[in-house]
Amino acid sequence: SPELLRELEAAAEKAIYFPGEEISREGDEDQSLVILDRGAVSIEISGRAVRMEEVPATRTRLSYSEELGMPTPFRKARPPSGTASVASSSHGASVHHHPSDNFLRHSLNAEDRHILWQHEGLDDRNGHTRLDLDEELPEAAALGE
Repeated sequence: SPELLRELEAAAEKAIYFPGEEISREGDEDQSLVILDRGAVSIEISGRAVRMEEVPATRTRLSYSEELGMPTPFRKARPPSGTASVASSSHGASVHHHPSDNFLRHSLNAEDRHILWQHEGLDDRNGHTRLDLDEELPEAAALGE
């Protein structure tokens, strides 16, 4: 429900992970629930992808329209990737299951960094200031056992 998603968002510790950065490892003392809000995860056993979860980024942005002379909203959604190898190499996170250590890695592609710049209120690559507004939390993929 939207109410539950708002409560989860308020209580969650939010983080952005970069290529190769470790998020968690099986057996860690902190056994937090990981909720993927945007991106992709590939679950691997012995280096082979066995499962894929992806949540496309959907955002509403305000961009200045010279035609209308005012900021106008537009939506952009990143379509899901077709294969695990594409998603794990271009964006998202990977959960690796090895006999002794399982860990979660995340990578951020250029589009995600651009969205982050907009979210932080920074100028985009063309020097135009844009405001990135989340309409509502997207349907989340929860990873856990």
